[in-house]
Amino acid sequence: MALTLVIKHPLKLQDSINKITQIEAVEKVKGMYDYSIREKDNKILRTENRLRRELNVALAFILAAVVFIGWILFRDSNRKRMMLRYKNIALKSILDDTRKSTKEYQQEMQAKVDSLTKQLDVIDSVKATATELAIKKSEILLSDSILTVEERAQQYIRLLEKPVISYLKNGLTKGESLNTTKALVELEKCVNDIYPEFKHKLISICGVNITEYNVSLLLKSGFSPSEISKLLSKSNETISSIRRRLMKKVFNQKNASPKLWDEFISSL
Repeated sequence: MALTLVIKHPLKLQDSINKITQIEAVEKVKGMYDYSIREKDNKILRTENRLRRELNVALAFILAAVVFIGWILFRDSNRKRMMLRYKNIALKSILDDTRKSTKEYQQEMQAKVDSLTKQLDVIDSVKATATELAIKKSEILLSDSILTVEERAQQYIRLLEKPVISYLKNGLTKGESLNTTKALVELEKCVNDIYPEFKHKLISICGVNITEYNVSLLLKSGFSPSEISKLLSKSNETISSIRRRLMKKVFNQKNASPKLWDEFISSL
């Protein structure tokens, strides 16, 4: 029966086969299309996941870097604050020590003595003994201040008598070639022998470099800025700039006169 149908209707059979083949081909193409769509979606998801992981890693790295930099800045800020506090304390202590030998302090003490003397003059005769003791006490206080000035004058005279001072002064006067490096080493020994706390006080106040220290050392030894410029082979403007910079570093005065630094060095 089936064979008879095939023989009688070959075209219908062929059409059925073609339709079945076409349906299978369409199903196959649809399956391939759906597969390609899924693969494309999966690829996009994988790409997004990879980018998300890379972004998370980058954000974590940036956050760690920010935290690390913030920690470093905080530590440096604390260290600078502690150094500034120490310098202020050291400077205040040194200024308190040197103030007693200044002319202003002597005038202040003299004024106190004069005031005390005037007050004691009006006390009646019954308190004469107390008056005399008070006057003597005031005179002793004043003499201590004057003694400090005298001692400083004697120290300065002792320094000027050192051979290295004469060597440098004569060399400058005669225009001779000087071994400045060796002379500065000897001069430092002389200054620190007569003024034992000079170098320690200077370094503790402002942490000078070698050039700033040599300028201050020569100022302490009585050399003028023009002489210092010749000894250190620097211009007068450079020496003035160094002294002005030191005033700014220690006293935070931008346009201070360089002579103020000379006066400060002489008081150390």
